[in-house]
Amino acid sequence: MSRRRLFVLLASVFVAAGLVMIVYSSMILAQPRVQTVFGKLNGTGAWIGYSLPISVASNMKTLELKFQLVLPTVAPSWYHFQPDNCLQTLTVNGKNVSSPVIPFCDYQYGRILDLGSYLHPGDNLVELTIKNSAGPGGFSFRPVPSDPIVFLPALIGVLFFVLVGFLFIFSAHFWDARSAALILFGAALRAVYVLCTSFSTRAYDWLGHFEYISYVAQHWRIPAAIRGWEFHQPPLYYLLSAAEIDLFRIAHLPQWMEIALLQWSSLCISIVTLVVAAWIAFLLFPAKKQTGNRRMLIGLFAVLPAVVFFASRINNDILYLLVGSLFLALLLRWWESPTRKRWFLLSCVLGLGLLTKNNTAVFVPITLLCLLVQKSLSVREKVAMGAASLSIIVLLAGWLPVLRFLVENDTSASFVGNMHTLSHSFFLSNSVDQFANFSPLRIVESPYANTYRDVPPRYFWEFFFRSALIGEFNLGTGVLPFARVLAAFALMLLPLLLVGVWRTLHIQAVRTLPLWLTAIGVLGAHVFLRLIVPSSTFQDFRYSAVLVFPVIYFILRGRSRRSLVGRIYCSCALYGFIFASIALLVVLMLRPS
Repeated sequence: MSRRRLFVLLASVFVAAGLVMIVYSSMILAQPRVQTVFGKLNGTGAWIGYSLPISVASNMKTLELKFQLVLPTVAPSWYHFQPDNCLQTLTVNGKNVSSPVIPFCDYQYGRILDLGSYLHPGDNLVELTIKNSAGPGGFSFRPVPSDPIVFLPALIGVLFFVLVGFLFIFSAHFWDARSAALILFGAALRAVYVLCTSFSTRAYDWLGHFEYISYVAQHWRIPAAIRGWEFHQPPLYYLLSAAEIDLFRIAHLPQWMEIALLQWSSLCISIVTLVVAAWIAFLLFPAKKQTGNRRMLIGLFAVLPAVVFFASRINNDILYLLVGSLFLALLLRWWESPTRKRWFLLSCVLGLGLLTKNNTAVFVPITLLCLLVQKSLSVREKVAMGAASLSIIVLLAGWLPVLRFLVENDTSASFVGNMHTLSHSFFLSNSVDQFANFSPLRIVESPYANTYRDVPPRYFWEFFFRSALIGEFNLGTGVLPFARVLAAFALMLLPLLLVGVWRTLHIQAVRTLPLWLTAIGVLGAHVFLRLIVPSSTFQDFRYSAVLVFPVIYFILRGRSRRSLVGRIYCSCALYGFIFASIALLVVLMLRPS
């Protein structure tokens, strides 16, 4: 490396590190702090101390709460109130908060209230009453990430990070600066999305996952699977997050700040996954003449909303996507050059995957099947490598089923987890119609997947397709036109997908065998899971998120290069999909959440 490139690299690292410290410090200084929350259950008895977020298991009809909100000189004004079920009254410093939305009932999303005119620096007394209609009750309260006081310093840090990144890319003379720029753009897009998105927005059971993390951070042992809603999950993500929580508590941060910083950890994992995706793009399209397809794969992965949504979540999905991406990258690298070092690295990833999420188990037979058909290895080498791989996997992850099945002696919350506690409204039939129906017009008309009701019908492939774009979320009427446009462009890509599958099968079937086996194995396992647990929640694409790589690859292999009309169609479909994805994400980020 030349002195000039070394100087640019070191300068970029120091500037980026300084920006991270500035952003982190500004966010810490601007954060309000909540002292102990006191609550009175059902209007009787003594005041009891709680910590946010509050969860009351049963017998709750009303919950009176009061707490001191301590503000710095410059503090946020927007706060997110999420009662379970209804917020009846709210007073701040003895004044009733006059808002047309109070009282309201919305345990799923909550409401954002502007308290700027009621608050002042120092101690502020907040009092409220929660009413619960049925089931567990609770309350969550936090500043809104998109509040200018919180958002602007972090946004400035992200923009400077992007600027430094671009200066580094073009000053260091990257041989493929455009691919690096796409990675940087994807990282910035994820960072801004996280800044604008609450940890409970477009999330899955975030409270259950945080309870798991908190339990591990407090006791430093793995909880019994039946003790919590998400406690059946493999422990790796929760152990790593618990270590972060312990580190954050040195600074005596409020709990919502701890959760928000876990979000930033998810962002970092998401950016690393993006880099691994770029590695996969280079492995699948290594030739110079394939540069366009390589960049397109990176670009599509960088902006796909369903993938970007992972960046703000506090659950093991984000680590699963990273492990799945590493698995595919290492498998492709080993397939082209089957060295023992790469095989052992791949085996370690498989073991860590089984400690991350149960659906990574399908990666093991895919890997062993690749070993079985690898022509450049002798039978003795295959047996030795297979035995070594299984030994590594058992060494890393073999203790977990022993703990669950033998020590805990419980099989009700094992592989599929909390399926026995799912609502009956989720369950579907296994009829032929459920798997034979796929209507493009219905998808464009209703691009949101509905987990609870058959509006639109919850046919497997339609639900799977919708969730592959934007998850199983209703993004609201304001985003509906953008979601429809995105769905329309995605449907335009389906013919390219089919052509790409046919071309790859006839021309590059052997070279891309790991990709084929991954696609068939992961999709087959997903369909099998849906058959044995006929629930709409198990139709979500997130359980098979690693499929995004074979799908994009086959789409790009299906691009027409001869016909002018074909080239125009492919360009319109691909670039239309990219711009529609960016537009949808921008609209979501402009809406407070």
